[in-house]
Amino acid sequence: MSQLTMKMRIGEFTTGLEDLCRAFVGPSDLLVELGCFSGEATEIFARFAGTVFAIDPWAEEYCASISEGCVDQGVLNYIQDAPVPSMGEVEAMFDARAGTLANVIKLKASAEDAVRDFADASLDVVYVDAIHTYEAVIRQIVDWRPKLRRGGVLAGHDFSPAWPGVMRAVRETVGEPEQVFADTSWAVHV
Repeated sequence: MSQLTMKMRIGEFTTGLEDLCRAFVGPSDLLVELGCFSGEATEIFARFAGTVFAIDPWAEEYCASISEGCVDQGVLNYIQDAPVPSMGEVEAMFDARAGTLANVIKLKASAEDAVRDFADASLDVVYVDAIHTYEAVIRQIVDWRPKLRRGGVLAGHDFSPAWPGVMRAVRETVGEPEQVFADTSWAVHV
């Protein structure tokens, strides 16, 4: 798979998510991951949660949206210079990483469509890491927050000045995160 083994989560981007899981995810938790891309975060979640619902449409138009909402030129340059394969190849990477994990359930759907498949107050953790525009993030938070049980954890990625829409959407819906981690993941009990 040569190019199809690309890694986006290295160093602090791995340890930050592991730290979030140690602090906020339990071994029997039902966790939804919105936006799975190649499955690197999914692998980490699967080590900590009871069940991971991995939700992503793996749609080709997503490649065009991958940097939407970012204002940091360094991040934009990195994304532009990175060899992003087709979403079919990205989905194949996900399948290779997560396809054998017994506690991962893959749902090929948008966050907006998949939310209908979950009852209110049925989940322990929702992790938002799909499209990073203000409009998309606020919609995902508003749609998915009712799916969390009382005391559940709403979390996500890219709470950073590079992604001002993410920061604004989080602050407008749940206030300041309880914790922001080295990989810019954030989490709050709701």
